[in-house]
Amino acid sequence: MALIHRVDEKSKDTKALSSKEAPSNLEAVGPGEMLTSEKLELCVGNEVFLEVHFDELNRTRYRTYIRGWEEGKLIILEQPGSAGAALPRKAYPCAVRFFNQGEIWAFYTTILNTASRRVEGLVQVKWPSKVARVQVRRHERVDLNISCSVSLPAGGLMKGSLADLSAGGCSLSLNLQLSKGEQIKLSFSLPEGIMIDKHPAIVRNVADCKQDGYRYGCQFTDTETKDPYGIDYYVARKIAQERGELPPHPLIIVVSRNAEDAVNLQDALGPAGYEVVLAPGVFDLGYHMRASNPTALMLDAGGCDMPPLDVYKLVKKSSGAAALKVALYGGNDALHVQARSAGIALCLPDLAQPEKIKGLLE
Repeated sequence: MALIHRVDEKSKDTKALSSKEAPSNLEAVGPGEMLTSEKLELCVGNEVFLEVHFDELNRTRYRTYIRGWEEGKLIILEQPGSAGAALPRKAYPCAVRFFNQGEIWAFYTTILNTASRRVEGLVQVKWPSKVARVQVRRHERVDLNISCSVSLPAGGLMKGSLADLSAGGCSLSLNLQLSKGEQIKLSFSLPEGIMIDKHPAIVRNVADCKQDGYRYGCQFTDTETKDPYGIDYYVARKIAQERGELPPHPLIIVVSRNAEDAVNLQDALGPAGYEVVLAPGVFDLGYHMRASNPTALMLDAGGCDMPPLDVYKLVKKSSGAAALKVALYGGNDALHVQARSAGIALCLPDLAQPEKIKGLLE
């Protein structure tokens, strides 16, 4: 088993991403199948999301890259540090997630901290015993109809629409004739509000729809610019919904900087079959909205990185949010009046009222 090791690439952005939560078991990583680790497929240069579990309430997510591995022993990652918070040299538990060849992989492991394994600019994690895999086949597409902006080969912009989307491409409708092999750039917003800006694609198929213009089969050509928490995870979630593979237990997201709020609510509602996770920021909320199928949101009046009513408005614009139950807790009477006027179903002084919250959820 040879050690694969390459570190001569230019360092990429490996900033820390704020997060205070993580799934409590491998199955919670996402829908899919559990495999033994010899099935794990790695690729040098793959973007990875590394979530370090410093303690029960303090967990931080980093964006980094695979730099090598020794099968059965360790995986080498680029040292996150551009945010000024390099990973500690301690055997903290961690979760690793990445996208590779149409599949989402995830596993739990620990950071290796022996002196003999320390290499400048690199972090080594223990080879996992089990891995979770979600298959997102290139030919599988999710139905949607959203507007987009197309950067044309000869310059200029033109409005078009995307009829469907996959992890590797999309169908584009445009009132302009293009040829096979022409390269374009697509800008659009996913239904959850994630912006995709000037994503490079190549025209693979052309269909003349007469008075309705042209329809093109486009393949994404630069996976480096494709956010795994955008296109790939959106497609994975939608396909999982269609297959009925999403976790069966109801999920509640607490949008707050106060981790104890989520812990206390989990203690109160866990026996009733609910799972509670914390989203201390809009980034984390977007991740859970895409990767899960939440039943309800609990918005802290104290806010996260956005005022609670602004968070509510953003969420309600998302695809599939019509049935989402939303409650606001904390704040004064004036804020509660505004919240009810905006459409928030329940306003509470705090989360210490599980029976009222159950009433909202049922």
